[in-house]
Amino acid sequence: MEGELIYNSTSTSILKTKFEKYDSDVLVKLLKKEQETEKKINQFENELYISSKLENSGFRKALDKTYIDGQHALVLEYVPGLPLSQVFTKAVGIAEFLNIAIQCSTLLSSLHQKHIIHKDINSNNILYDDTNKKISIIDFNISSEINLKSNHLENPDRLEGTLQYISPEQTGRVNRIIDYRSDLYSLGITFYELLCGGLPFKTDDSLELIHFHIAKKPVAPHKLNKNIPEVISEIILKLLSKNAEDRYQSAEGLLYDLKKCQNSWEKESKIADFTIGMNDFSNQFSIPEKLYGRSNEKQQLIEAFTRASNHQKELVLVSGASGTGKSALISEVNKPITEKKGEFLSGKFDQFQRNNPYFAISQAFKSFTQSILTKEESQLKLWKDRIQNALGENGEVLLEIIPEMELVIGAQPALPSLGAAESQNRLNFVFQKFIKAIAKPEHPFVLFIDDMQWADTASLNLLHAILSDKEIENLLVILSYRDNEVTEAHPFQLMLDKLKKDELVINKIELENLSLPSITSLLEDALLDKGKHINALAELIKKKTGGNAFFVTQFLKNLYEESYIIAKSGERKWSFDLEKVSKMGFSDNVLDLMMQKAEKLPSDLQEILKTASVIGNTFSLQELAELKGLKNEEIIPLIKNALQENLILPLRDNTALLYSSEIKEKIEFKFVHDRIQQAFYELLGVEKAQILHLSIGRMIKAQVNYAGESNLLFDMVNHFNQALPLITKREESWQMAIDSKRQKCLGFIVVKNLQNRSYRLIGYHNYGQNEVAVGVKLLAYC
Repeated sequence: MEGELIYNSTSTSILKTKFEKYDSDVLVKLLKKEQETEKKINQFENELYISSKLENSGFRKALDKTYIDGQHALVLEYVPGLPLSQVFTKAVGIAEFLNIAIQCSTLLSSLHQKHIIHKDINSNNILYDDTNKKISIIDFNISSEINLKSNHLENPDRLEGTLQYISPEQTGRVNRIIDYRSDLYSLGITFYELLCGGLPFKTDDSLELIHFHIAKKPVAPHKLNKNIPEVISEIILKLLSKNAEDRYQSAEGLLYDLKKCQNSWEKESKIADFTIGMNDFSNQFSIPEKLYGRSNEKQQLIEAFTRASNHQKELVLVSGASGTGKSALISEVNKPITEKKGEFLSGKFDQFQRNNPYFAISQAFKSFTQSILTKEESQLKLWKDRIQNALGENGEVLLEIIPEMELVIGAQPALPSLGAAESQNRLNFVFQKFIKAIAKPEHPFVLFIDDMQWADTASLNLLHAILSDKEIENLLVILSYRDNEVTEAHPFQLMLDKLKKDELVINKIELENLSLPSITSLLEDALLDKGKHINALAELIKKKTGGNAFFVTQFLKNLYEESYIIAKSGERKWSFDLEKVSKMGFSDNVLDLMMQKAEKLPSDLQEILKTASVIGNTFSLQELAELKGLKNEEIIPLIKNALQENLILPLRDNTALLYSSEIKEKIEFKFVHDRIQQAFYELLGVEKAQILHLSIGRMIKAQVNYAGESNLLFDMVNHFNQALPLITKREESWQMAIDSKRQKCLGFIVVKNLQNRSYRLIGYHNYGQNEVAVGVKLLAYC
């Protein structure tokens, strides 16, 4: 199409042109054919959706999505001006900076009041019209209405947002919610760039840049340029705080301080020092996500990683009751991992899929595979060669545990059948070789497996093989478990006893419930207040919850949701009536509390999450749609609601697809906590849960490819076993058992596991002796 080329990149080009449909000039953003991925197409739809929520001027809105000359196109308003990065190539003066900063903060305040997070604030996405000195914010393609916690360890060059400007929480390395305060961090980087003539963190290494965002303090602007008033320097450094709780909590609070600076500068050409942030308050109630009372335990983990990354292997056991904050603590090790350019892999056993072998290990290495696949072609080849050389002709064994790895190393030759014990030994040997190939001094690994109390025997056997191999180095294994559910005779404890005999050094971290001082500190940060009434509330919460970290946060959320905690904007704090709180009828049991909260949700949302709880801790949009017989457009609003309620989290950074009219890519989610999943499962009741298990088993049976997909086979058998009383057709249960024998030989423990569960399906309907004998022979075949 004809028009003036305004912008051109590897993925899009923007033309200024005329359309008969519009009276004035418009811009057309064209997606280049070679870049037509589902994600990029859906970003167009996302920008159009977000634009429909924007009313104020100062934002460049998308007007329409169309198709021009065989290319996906987005029609945009024409907004005069050039990006700040092009207008100001050197440091700006104080007066001009304050004019720009106040306009940016005003627009960001308007955006956040609409509950929209931009997620890509930077000097290229802020236009400046030199004629009227006006600012506009552009590019809403990855913006969101939902606060999300990001823990997707993507290739740094593939992260959403612009790497030089993204907040620590947006890197996916710190396990924190991405909310409006993320935009304030990015705005702080932009302000720094304007005032200092350059970015605070300068490196060409993407992982190093992420580490700087997470851990490195920038040089104060007034130390780089003595003409910058110290109070403006303080404002920018506050915006650049690593913890969101330490930044400005609202664009309005930032705006107040900037206007105070401007008034002083215009009158006196100088700015006297004042205490910043005194008028900063957000009426969006948020519970701090930083750790309380865990500094010693955090240091233990970091020291273990430091030793492991220096040609060592370390095992750390993190124990504690459900909800004590084990996962939150362990996520803190991400900071030194990023600095060392290491990999953090995590998997979790599912309370409702305890018999699915290698479930958590497969989950952990699936994320590693996805990380490899996002790398450049040259790096991808390096990983492929390294892994393939280590495995030799035994690659098929690895694919049985990590089927996704076939996308990296390709299809593998079939292996000869072995006896059960030999198969188990081969599996252990291959996985040991695999770990040695990927864990290197320049690339150390952390393998975190959660909820070991639910681990299957096959996984315990493989973990023992890895941990007892004295040649494996540069590996930190972290295993967390609920100590109140692991007895001396528990299989996990027996594995640990064996490791002690192998003379492996085992580090132990035992997490207790939060102390009263820790709860008090949390309340002071959350309620922005101190005093005897805060101490009294802390004592009440300690008594009510026992100090269980998950229970404490859920209890506080309930207080807010039930209007026991209300905003006092004039005093810039939150208030509560202690007497009313003490008389409220909330449960002393966290599961009961979660069930009460679940029952208050809209009925259609309840039904979706009940179904999800039966699928497992992780589930997909597509699975829910099929099981509930709903179209995407019917189920997506419910998923958005569940995300906003912080009941579920996305497994990958592809939630922009939720705004798409046509979804092809699989969108997966997980429950925020086991207790939330359990609450919805309990609400179903036994009979309804069995019906769903049967439906899920049949759904998987229709999808299964018997040449592989071993995990799906186990999922299928697990769900059928949960629905045994409902399986009334003799031929159906027999066919299920015969299907199960197709599982490839993963080792003695796995085969016996599958056999035992398949026997239950065979035997449930009183087959004759000959039929069972034939079934057993088929099942035993490898």
